[in-house]
Amino acid sequence: MSTLRRYLVIMAAAICCCACSPSFKPFKFAHLSDTQTGFMDGSEGYAHSDSLFRAAVARVNSEALDLVVITGDLVDNTSDAVQEEIFKTDMGLIDAPVWLVPGNHDYNKAWTPEIRDRYVALRGYDRFSFKHKGCAFIGFDTNCIMEDAPEAEAAQKQWLEAELRKARRCRHVFIFIHCPVFRNTVDEPHDYSNFPVSKRSEYLSLFKEYGVTAVFAGHTHAEYDFEYDGIRFVIANPVANALVHGHPGFNVIDVYKDGIDVRKYGTTCSVSDTYPKAKGVTRIVQYNVGVFSKEIDNSIPMVAAMMKEIGADAMSLNELDSCCTRHENYQLKDLSDEMGGWSFRFGRAMPYRGGAYGVGVAVPGTVLKSFTIPLPKGNGSEPRACCVVETRKYVLATTHLDYKDMPSMVIQAQTLSQELSERYKSSGKPVILAGDLNATEDSDVLDFLKGQWDILSCPGSTFSSSKPSKRIDFILALRNGAGYELVGSAVPVSFKSGDVAIASDHLPLYVDIIL
Repeated sequence: MSTLRRYLVIMAAAICCCACSPSFKPFKFAHLSDTQTGFMDGSEGYAHSDSLFRAAVARVNSEALDLVVITGDLVDNTSDAVQEEIFKTDMGLIDAPVWLVPGNHDYNKAWTPEIRDRYVALRGYDRFSFKHKGCAFIGFDTNCIMEDAPEAEAAQKQWLEAELRKARRCRHVFIFIHCPVFRNTVDEPHDYSNFPVSKRSEYLSLFKEYGVTAVFAGHTHAEYDFEYDGIRFVIANPVANALVHGHPGFNVIDVYKDGIDVRKYGTTCSVSDTYPKAKGVTRIVQYNVGVFSKEIDNSIPMVAAMMKEIGADAMSLNELDSCCTRHENYQLKDLSDEMGGWSFRFGRAMPYRGGAYGVGVAVPGTVLKSFTIPLPKGNGSEPRACCVVETRKYVLATTHLDYKDMPSMVIQAQTLSQELSERYKSSGKPVILAGDLNATEDSDVLDFLKGQWDILSCPGSTFSSSKPSKRIDFILALRNGAGYELVGSAVPVSFKSGDVAIASDHLPLYVDIIL
């Protein structure tokens, strides 16, 4: 579908009164930036850029989104016909309506009326404003701000203020730009990647006056996410190659009556066709990662690539080191960074070699609450723990039970089950328990758990990764009356992006659910 046609389709669908709707229904959209076909890409025919873009599109299409906004730098060189063709083809694969704002590369790093007119002739518009489900979406061109084109900026700013006035009664107001207003601090020096200092206060005051909820930007090829003066500022990772601390990826924004949740997804050139995701499902992965060093020195990049490949939406992780002499790094943080900036919580099971050893949960969005349940050691081999994370839609708990003493393992299961049941028996949210239980389905541990929990995961063997013969990793759901639909489950045994036999001594396991 052409860009102009998408514009007309969504305009027709979006004509609604912002505040007149009697009820607000949550929805979601994707924010992509810097697709920038050809950026730092020496591959023949820009195959690498094409693969990254298509991987992002595949992940976007699994989300059942209302719309997508791409905040500029659509191609690296507007004079390159191959880059333009890749962009148009790949953007055309997106299932949802797509909106664009121009980046500096879309203007060849300059601003003149002629360059702007060429962009508009190609894309159909250089700014947009529409309303969707009681929310205002406004995008504008930052090139005239960055390139000091005062007349063009003044005209655009007048338009912007008029659109903001029209949006006063909207539930949320979202702004989309290419260059961010600022990256870290409001008074940071002006450079290639932020507004001139003299302009910042003007736009920040305007956003504040008209109740802007969030400002979405790109340009930096690295993600930033912060709040200033009550406004959320989200700078997305690039779809294309990243810089500094960034990773290729994009964001999904869940819009609620009282705010937003930003889920950050990293992408890789590989997308699994062996383990496809149905549209709208949440894929929860359980993985004992074996401190990322059972077979190789550091499998974190490999594990992250594999999790991106299968489209993980949440991860329950066992056997993690944190800043100890065995592994000096904070393993859970490093993995979460590789995933595109996920939120994470570590549950310490015991002190270990100057640091800690335990379990953890990583999710792409906001963590509302988290806590760790210490589990009694009993006659077992070492202390254990259960790490619990609550999000807007579900609760995910991860644990790694003892492996030597079955009575101690049962007591550990009883302890975590009692705590989770008491806290969430009437929460209305699904409570998912995942972990390496070191026990098979016919064990006393599973006999106990099946009295209060339903096993969601498939019966595939998860240990060992090289010769799978035992099913000791499980994903379960508490019977608390919360609604969800189990769509499927699998134990992935092959990946394009890594060798699962050496990434850990366990295989990963996932369930797909609709929340």
